[in-house]
Amino acid sequence: MLKSDIAVGTETLTTNGWLKETPPEFAAAILAHCNWRTMEAGTAIQHAGDTSGGLIGIARGTISLTTALGSPDSPMIHIGHPGTWLGFIPLFSAVGRAVSVMARSDVVLARLSQVELERLLWEQPVWWRHVGTLGVIYGNTATNIASDLMIRDSSRRCAASLLRLANCRFQDDDGQRNVEAPLSQDELAALSNLSRTSVSTILHDLVDAGLISLGYRSVILHDTARLRALVDEV
Repeated sequence: MLKSDIAVGTETLTTNGWLKETPPEFAAAILAHCNWRTMEAGTAIQHAGDTSGGLIGIARGTISLTTALGSPDSPMIHIGHPGTWLGFIPLFSAVGRAVSVMARSDVVLARLSQVELERLLWEQPVWWRHVGTLGVIYGNTATNIASDLMIRDSSRRCAASLLRLANCRFQDDDGQRNVEAPLSQDELAALSNLSRTSVSTILHDLVDAGLISLGYRSVILHDTARLRALVDEV
């Protein structure tokens, strides 16, 4: 990879997601020891059950996550955006990774081996707490997914899924407008536990209200604040 691509990826991972919430010296140490690579859309990034350790940070592109903890026909459960990190479970448990991850678009990854991560943590034991925050992030995401799926009103449930999958469930990035949820209507239906027909009707109502527009295998969110207000109606 070009140094310029690595510089952009480093900036993205420093200012988004997990590392944004950690001290600058910790983030710098993690990224300084990463190996960088690109992967094409449709490529498997990790498989559920893998016991190999190491962290993987998504610096560009999007990924899909499918759990091994559900039924064999479980659909994709989440979409990861730049700033998402994977692979911390083998650091704490020998049971292996809990999710399979696929590149939905061409992606740029930063990889830190478990050996290198453990060396850094041995040298700076206080940094363990920063790795532990990854578990908090995953726990919050799982709780959010479960909570959204319990919304009884189908329109509100669909809107909540759209916001979550566009990475703006509770807030927007600074200056971000026309946010994309990169998924098909069939995928949105599965992720919202709704029929394809119901989702189509809901989406067209949202289009008529000026809140979204539909693209090829994507939904563009034009007014995330109003969508969040819709979700929060009681």
